[in-house]
Amino acid sequence: MTSNDIEMQKLAKIVLLQKFIRGSTARTIEKFAGVPAVVREVARRDDFIYGETLAFILVSGSDLTLQLKVHFEQAALSSLLGKSLGLPQSQVMRHQVDDFSREFCNLAGGELVALFNANGQASSLSLPFLTSGLDELFFSDPNYPSETRDFWEIECDGSTFVCTTVLEIRDPASFAARDLAVGAGENDNEAVFF
Repeated sequence: MTSNDIEMQKLAKIVLLQKFIRGSTARTIEKFAGVPAVVREVARRDDFIYGETLAFILVSGSDLTLQLKVHFEQAALSSLLGKSLGLPQSQVMRHQVDDFSREFCNLAGGELVALFNANGQASSLSLPFLTSGLDELFFSDPNYPSETRDFWEIECDGSTFVCTTVLEIRDPASFAARDLAVGAGENDNEAVFF
């Protein structure tokens, strides 16, 4: 296999993986909210600041590392959470929104780990992290040739937030040879939010 063949297979698998991740985040929010979610392209991809709060989880395998970030405004997720719990938005506490965003990352990241493991690729999932503040005011993430970034917006029941991924492929030949049967990671079980 030539280096050009490896690169073409790698790019095809990246596109497949990006579609799966976008679908996973939409499925996760739909299961919680009970209404359809709409996935759209981010209008201004060059903006590094997509929300006041950021939830983050890391999926790691032998040949890749994937960062999934959910950027949101507290008010947007508290509105969605309130509707889902049958509470007025004013009664939704900040810690509930924070817990929801971490669990959202955990479930979406878990689908990725399930996908990789079902296809014979051992992978692991970090604990979800949550932070607020805008470090992008001082610096922006560098772009490395081994990384691929994706940005999308999810709208669900009037609330909108942005998801981003940074996929670092450490071993392009191994990644290109992966079997990514995307149906393997999908699961119709009810999502459980703590």
